[in-house]
Amino acid sequence: MDRYILAKETLSLTEWTSVLELSAMWQMDRLRQIAVNRMSKLGATAGEWTAVLDMPVRQQLLDARTLAIQQLSYYSNIAGVDKILLARKYKVEQWFREGCQELVQRRECFSDEDEDRLGWKTVIKLYRVRDARYSRSHYGYPESGSYEDPIGEEFEAELKDIGWSGQ
Repeated sequence: MDRYILAKETLSLTEWTSVLELSAMWQMDRLRQIAVNRMSKLGATAGEWTAVLDMPVRQQLLDARTLAIQQLSYYSNIAGVDKILLARKYKVEQWFREGCQELVQRRECFSDEDEDRLGWKTVIKLYRVRDARYSRSHYGYPESGSYEDPIGEEFEAELKDIGWSGQ
């Protein structure tokens, strides 16, 4: 059976994810490594990689989590609101900061849907960061290209909570 699975190149990401989970349960490190390697070569959708993040977090599957985060980070079409929501769910600080930066830098106001999805407290904090950015540029202060510090200050508690410990 192992030879059939290892030789078959046409397994989907979902099937390789199943192989990965079984290899972790059965403590088959070599099969786990092969599964992660094959998964890294597949052209999968953002939804498929998100499903990989839904796998139970076990020490043996951390490399699959890292791979899924890397693959999802390449998708530039993930909206700022979605990045923040994914960051909260999967504890990925980088996505949280990227989503906040995108929303702070965009010109349009937050929609009712944005507020419903993010929550009004988050929207208010994002407006504060946006206002601080505007004030700096409007009153002639040099505008830096990075707004991580105001985001870090405004969302300090949430960023600590998002800081995934790997356990």
